[in-house]
Amino acid sequence: MNRVTQLADQEKENLNLAERNRALADSLADELKKSLSRSSSSSSKKPTPTIAVDLDGQLKAMMGLIQGLRENLEKETGAREELHKQLMKERAERREDVEALRQVTLLITPLHLRVLLDKARQKIINHIECNTWEDLRQDKSIYNLAEHVYAHLADTEHPPSRGAVQFLCSYNNVRRSGNSVAHTAKPEEVKAAVTTRQLESTERRWLEQLYMFTYEEPV
Repeated sequence: MNRVTQLADQEKENLNLAERNRALADSLADELKKSLSRSSSSSSKKPTPTIAVDLDGQLKAMMGLIQGLRENLEKETGAREELHKQLMKERAERREDVEALRQVTLLITPLHLRVLLDKARQKIINHIECNTWEDLRQDKSIYNLAEHVYAHLADTEHPPSRGAVQFLCSYNNVRRSGNSVAHTAKPEEVKAAVTTRQLESTERRWLEQLYMFTYEEPV
Protein backbone atom coordinates (compact mmCIF):
# COMPACT_ATOMS: atom_id res chain seq x y z
CA MET A 1 0.00 0.00 0.00
CA ASN A 2 1.50 3.35 -1.00
CA ARG A 3 1.79 6.42 1.21
CA VAL A 4 -1.07 8.33 -0.42
CA THR A 5 -3.46 5.40 0.04
CA GLN A 6 -2.42 5.02 3.68
CA LEU A 7 -3.07 8.69 4.35
CA ALA A 8 -6.46 8.52 2.63
CA ASP A 9 -7.48 5.47 4.70
CA GLN A 10 -6.30 7.15 7.90
CA GLU A 11 -8.25 10.29 7.06
CA LYS A 12 -11.40 8.21 6.48
CA GLU A 13 -10.91 6.38 9.79
CA ASN A 14 -10.47 9.68 11.64
CA LEU A 15 -13.66 11.04 10.09
CA ASN A 16 -15.60 7.98 11.24
CA LEU A 17 -14.15 8.25 14.75
CA ALA A 18 -15.02 11.93 14.95
CA GLU A 19 -18.60 11.19 13.92
CA ARG A 20 -18.90 8.48 16.57
CA ASN A 21 -17.54 10.79 19.26
CA ARG A 22 -19.89 13.57 18.19
CA ALA A 23 -22.86 11.20 18.33
CA LEU A 24 -21.80 9.99 21.78
CA ALA A 25 -21.43 13.54 23.06
CA ASP A 26 -24.88 14.43 21.72
CA SER A 27 -26.35 11.33 23.33
CA LEU A 28 -24.83 12.16 26.71
CA ALA A 29 -26.05 15.73 26.43
CA ASP A 30 -29.58 14.44 25.77
CA GLU A 31 -29.37 12.16 28.78
CA LEU A 32 -28.20 15.08 30.89
CA LYS A 33 -31.15 17.17 29.74
CA LYS A 34 -33.54 14.35 30.58
CA SER A 35 -31.99 13.98 34.03
CA LEU A 36 -32.31 17.70 34.65
CA SER A 37 -35.91 17.60 33.45
CA ARG A 38 -36.75 14.71 35.76
CA SER A 39 -35.04 16.52 38.61
CA SER A 40 -37.06 19.67 37.92
CA SER A 41 -40.38 17.82 37.69
CA SER A 42 -39.78 16.14 41.01
CA SER A 43 -38.63 19.32 42.76
CA SER A 44 -41.89 19.40 44.76
CA LYS A 45 -40.66 16.32 46.54
CA LYS A 46 -37.94 17.04 48.98
CA PRO A 47 -35.04 14.69 48.18
CA THR A 48 -33.02 13.10 50.89
CA PRO A 49 -29.43 14.41 51.24
CA THR A 50 -27.98 11.10 49.98
CA ILE A 51 -30.07 11.12 46.79
CA ALA A 52 -29.20 14.77 46.14
CA VAL A 53 -25.47 14.07 46.51
CA ASP A 54 -25.69 11.05 44.19
CA LEU A 55 -27.58 13.06 41.58
CA ASP A 56 -25.08 15.91 41.73
CA GLY A 57 -22.21 13.45 41.40
CA GLN A 58 -23.78 11.78 38.37
CA LEU A 59 -24.44 15.12 36.70
CA LYS A 60 -20.88 16.31 37.32
CA ALA A 61 -19.49 13.04 35.98
CA MET A 62 -21.61 13.30 32.83
CA MET A 63 -20.64 16.94 32.33
CA GLY A 64 -16.97 16.00 32.71
CA LEU A 65 -17.35 13.18 30.22
CA ILE A 66 -19.07 15.43 27.70
CA GLN A 67 -16.38 18.07 28.11
CA GLY A 68 -13.68 15.46 27.62
CA LEU A 69 -15.35 14.18 24.47
CA ARG A 70 -15.63 17.68 23.09
CA GLU A 71 -11.95 18.35 23.77
CA ASN A 72 -11.00 15.08 22.09
CA LEU A 73 -13.22 15.98 19.16
CA GLU A 74 -11.46 19.32 18.76
CA LYS A 75 -8.06 17.60 18.84
CA GLU A 76 -9.20 15.02 16.29
CA THR A 77 -10.56 17.76 14.05
CA GLY A 78 -7.19 19.53 14.14
CA ALA A 79 -5.36 16.28 13.47
CA ARG A 80 -7.73 15.48 10.61
CA GLU A 81 -7.15 18.88 9.03
CA GLU A 82 -3.39 18.42 9.31
CA LEU A 83 -3.68 14.93 7.83
CA HIS A 84 -5.77 16.30 4.97
CA LYS A 85 -3.11 18.93 4.22
CA GLN A 86 -0.42 16.26 4.23
CA LEU A 87 -2.51 14.06 1.95
CA MET A 88 -3.06 16.90 -0.52
CA LYS A 89 0.67 17.69 -0.46
CA GLU A 90 1.66 14.09 -1.16
CA ARG A 91 -0.92 13.80 -3.93
CA ALA A 92 0.50 16.93 -5.54
CA GLU A 93 4.03 15.54 -5.23
CA ARG A 94 2.86 12.25 -6.74
CA ARG A 95 1.34 14.09 -9.71
CA GLU A 96 4.62 15.95 -10.19
CA ASP A 97 6.56 12.67 -10.07
CA VAL A 98 4.25 11.07 -12.63
CA GLU A 99 4.55 14.07 -14.94
CA ALA A 100 8.34 14.08 -14.61
CA LEU A 101 8.42 10.37 -15.44
CA ARG A 102 6.18 10.98 -18.45
CA GLN A 103 8.50 13.70 -19.72
CA VAL A 104 11.55 11.48 -19.30
CA THR A 105 9.76 8.65 -21.11
CA LEU A 106 8.95 10.97 -24.01
CA LEU A 107 12.64 11.83 -24.28
CA ILE A 108 14.04 8.31 -23.87
CA THR A 109 11.58 6.28 -25.96
CA PRO A 110 12.73 7.62 -29.38
CA LEU A 111 16.34 6.86 -28.44
CA HIS A 112 15.52 3.28 -27.53
CA LEU A 113 13.61 2.80 -30.77
CA ARG A 114 16.59 4.23 -32.64
CA VAL A 115 18.74 1.62 -30.90
CA LEU A 116 16.46 -1.08 -32.30
CA LEU A 117 16.78 0.22 -35.86
CA ASP A 118 20.54 0.62 -35.57
CA LYS A 119 20.98 -2.89 -34.18
CA ALA A 120 18.72 -4.34 -36.88
CA ARG A 121 20.80 -2.60 -39.54
CA GLN A 122 24.01 -3.87 -37.96
CA LYS A 123 22.68 -7.42 -37.93
CA ILE A 124 21.77 -7.10 -41.61
CA ILE A 125 25.25 -5.77 -42.43
CA ASN A 126 26.83 -8.73 -40.64
CA HIS A 127 24.52 -11.18 -42.38
CA ILE A 128 25.16 -9.78 -45.87
CA GLU A 129 28.85 -9.25 -44.99
CA CYS A 130 29.17 -5.54 -45.70
CA ASN A 131 31.35 -3.10 -43.78
CA THR A 132 28.80 -0.31 -43.39
CA TRP A 133 25.19 0.48 -44.23
CA GLU A 134 26.46 3.01 -46.76
CA ASP A 135 28.45 0.28 -48.50
CA LEU A 136 25.30 -1.81 -48.64
CA ARG A 137 23.18 0.98 -50.03
CA GLN A 138 25.64 2.52 -52.50
CA ASP A 139 23.51 4.18 -55.19
CA LYS A 140 20.39 2.07 -54.67
CA SER A 141 17.02 3.72 -54.18
CA ILE A 142 15.20 2.98 -50.94
CA TYR A 143 12.91 0.60 -52.81
CA ASN A 144 15.81 -1.29 -54.43
CA LEU A 145 17.73 -1.36 -51.16
CA ALA A 146 14.72 -2.77 -49.33
CA GLU A 147 14.19 -5.46 -51.97
CA HIS A 148 17.88 -6.37 -51.85
CA VAL A 149 17.85 -6.67 -48.05
CA TYR A 150 14.52 -8.51 -47.99
CA ALA A 151 15.83 -11.14 -50.41
CA HIS A 152 18.96 -11.73 -48.33
CA LEU A 153 16.98 -12.12 -45.10
CA ALA A 154 14.72 -14.86 -46.44
CA ASP A 155 16.96 -17.57 -44.96
CA THR A 156 17.21 -16.03 -41.48
CA GLU A 157 15.38 -17.46 -38.48
CA HIS A 158 13.00 -14.54 -37.97
CA PRO A 159 12.88 -12.61 -41.26
CA PRO A 160 10.93 -9.33 -41.06
CA SER A 161 8.24 -8.58 -43.61
CA ARG A 162 8.88 -6.55 -46.75
CA GLY A 163 7.07 -3.61 -45.15
CA ALA A 164 9.25 -3.80 -42.04
CA VAL A 165 12.41 -3.87 -44.19
CA GLN A 166 11.22 -0.85 -46.19
CA PHE A 167 10.47 0.88 -42.90
CA LEU A 168 14.00 0.12 -41.70
CA CYS A 169 15.62 1.32 -44.92
CA SER A 170 13.73 4.61 -45.10
CA TYR A 171 14.47 7.77 -43.13
CA ASN A 172 11.39 7.33 -40.97
CA ASN A 173 9.96 9.23 -38.01
CA VAL A 174 11.61 6.90 -35.51
CA ARG A 175 15.06 7.69 -36.86
CA ARG A 176 14.32 11.42 -36.99
CA SER A 177 13.13 11.43 -33.35
CA GLY A 178 16.25 9.70 -32.10
CA ASN A 179 18.72 11.26 -34.50
CA SER A 180 22.18 12.63 -33.66
CA VAL A 181 22.45 11.02 -30.23
CA ALA A 182 24.97 8.42 -29.12
CA HIS A 183 23.07 5.86 -27.07
CA THR A 184 22.75 2.29 -25.88
CA ALA A 185 19.82 0.42 -24.40
CA LYS A 186 19.06 -2.93 -22.81
CA PRO A 187 16.69 -5.29 -24.67
CA GLU A 188 13.98 -4.76 -22.05
CA GLU A 189 14.26 -0.99 -22.53
CA VAL A 190 13.92 -1.36 -26.29
CA LYS A 191 10.95 -3.69 -25.79
CA ALA A 192 9.27 -1.15 -23.51
CA ALA A 193 9.82 1.55 -26.14
CA VAL A 194 8.21 -0.61 -28.83
CA THR A 195 5.11 -1.11 -26.68
CA THR A 196 4.57 2.66 -26.45
CA ARG A 197 3.41 2.61 -30.06
CA GLN A 198 -0.30 2.16 -30.70
CA LEU A 199 -1.05 -1.55 -30.58
CA GLU A 200 -2.92 -1.81 -33.89
CA SER A 201 -0.64 0.51 -35.87
CA THR A 202 1.44 -0.69 -38.81
CA GLU A 203 4.54 0.91 -37.31
CA ARG A 204 4.06 -1.10 -34.11
CA ARG A 205 3.82 -4.32 -36.14
CA TRP A 206 7.01 -3.52 -38.06
CA LEU A 207 8.89 -2.61 -34.88
CA GLU A 208 7.82 -5.90 -33.30
CA GLN A 209 9.10 -7.80 -36.36
CA LEU A 210 12.42 -5.95 -36.25
CA TYR A 211 12.70 -6.65 -32.53
CA MET A 212 12.11 -10.36 -33.14
CA PHE A 213 14.69 -10.35 -35.94
CA THR A 214 17.27 -8.45 -33.87
CA TYR A 215 16.87 -9.99 -30.41
CA GLU A 216 15.36 -13.33 -31.48
CA GLU A 217 12.52 -13.10 -28.97
CA PRO A 218 8.97 -11.71 -29.17
CA VAL A 219 7.98 -8.38 -27.71
